[in-house]
Amino acid sequence: MGRQVKSLHSHESTDVHALKLRNIFANLLLKELPEEYIARYEHKLNRRINAIIGTLFEKELDSKVLKKLYLVGKSLMSMGITDDMLIDVYKELKNILLEHPRGETLLLKAREAMKMLIKPYILYDIFNLDTEDIKSEIMTNYIEIISRLKEKYTSHFTSLIEGREIESLREAVQKAVEDLKSNHQTIPLYEELYPYDRLYWRLVSMYAQETDFEKSYEILKEMDRLVIGILKFLDEFLVRILSNLAFIDPLTGLYNRNFMYNALRKEISMCRRYNLPMSFVVIDVDNFKEINDTYGHSIGDRALSTLGSIIRQSVRSHDVPIRVGGEEFLIILPNTSEEGGFVIAERIRKNVEECKIDCITGFISFTISAGVSQLKDYEKPEESIKKADEAMYFAK
Repeated sequence: MGRQVKSLHSHESTDVHALKLRNIFANLLLKELPEEYIARYEHKLNRRINAIIGTLFEKELDSKVLKKLYLVGKSLMSMGITDDMLIDVYKELKNILLEHPRGETLLLKAREAMKMLIKPYILYDIFNLDTEDIKSEIMTNYIEIISRLKEKYTSHFTSLIEGREIESLREAVQKAVEDLKSNHQTIPLYEELYPYDRLYWRLVSMYAQETDFEKSYEILKEMDRLVIGILKFLDEFLVRILSNLAFIDPLTGLYNRNFMYNALRKEISMCRRYNLPMSFVVIDVDNFKEINDTYGHSIGDRALSTLGSIIRQSVRSHDVPIRVGGEEFLIILPNTSEEGGFVIAERIRKNVEECKIDCITGFISFTISAGVSQLKDYEKPEESIKKADEAMYFAK
């Protein structure tokens, strides 16, 4: 993007290294964001950046400052900033910090600061996967076992990233998995879960021994993905047994309308509980009837399938993308402000615009329109969804 954030030269510090860090931080953080977003929210982002840099140069990392950094991380997350962007920034900051007279001290502080900034990304992924309220007399045994396993894995991983791994939780997880092996009814679950469980404990051991922040964070992210995968696997195993439940749209791979109301209830409850924002993105394929009429329904289906793939790759792990019907899509964005929703919607729109579909006559492209709205009333989410829908039609 190659632009500088205007008010980086804060009165908080005249240290030339601090100014250089602010510019690097800003340019890397903003390089993938739309111009319209920066024009509207540059000042807000700038305050977050100054708070982080000021921490490194002027403050002790006591509990109050660490809590502030955690809140800054939550704010950045809600604005659509990804953890990968923060890690890219950290890699660049290291070189500048080492040039400073107090380089080693600042680098240690930077590591601690980064741990707090990325903590919300990890915690939300895990806490967002609370056990669903699934009831079935026939499957009571499986429901109880899977609920217990999910709770044990979540508790252990949470204690690990909090820097206070609890040995009793480790033993509880291992015993719960071992119990599956001894119960002939649950052996199929044990056999499928065992490879994931074995890899999890291998990563736990690697994380405990790693001292380099970047490498330890990569291990942590791998564990994050693995734990999420384990929790989703457990849910999917149960859904597989309760074969009457079908929540996935086979064409796009996204959730279908049947899943929408359960997802809304769950995510709204989560955001209300922790006082987090929530936004919605409504997407519609432009001139979809014309695509079907001109190229045939098979190409229309490929366009929808391609859009589904792009949406899955463009959203975050805790977002909920849904094919509402036809060429209409809804994305539920927990812990996301309206500006964060705008970033995600623009990311999808741009990725679709750059995509080409191969057909008999050559390559064709298609576009989408999107609208964004932030939830205003926990009791009436349909009103906010309607506003996003109206914004989408205005975009058309």
